[in-house]
Amino acid sequence: MQTMTQLLVSHSFHPEIQEIISISFLNQQQLLTLKKGN
Repeated sequence: MQTMTQLLVSHSFHPEIQEIISISFLNQQQLLTLKKGN
């Protein structure tokens, strides 16, 4: 997962696409923590 993020960050995306990626990544992290909590 970390390597994928590093690859995405290394590429220069349009700000909109970068924002979408970061938002979806944050959502995935939140889902993982919610699953761990339950």
